[in-house]
Amino acid sequence: MSTSACATCGCSFSTRESDFRELVERITGRRVRAFVSGRDAAQDVSCEVFYLEPRNAG
Repeated sequence: MSTSACATCGCSFSTRESDFRELVERITGRRVRAFVSGRDAAQDVSCEVFYLEPRNAG
């Protein structure tokens, strides 16, 4: 879905969550533990947060 389509229908980044989880894991070498997506439509802002598993010690 295009960015403009998402803005129109009110959907968020979470529609592509699995793609972005995979990308973050590949880039960081760490597993994504959780993903949080939030949007304030009145202020036209959004936030996507990836919580990563800790790095292996040693």
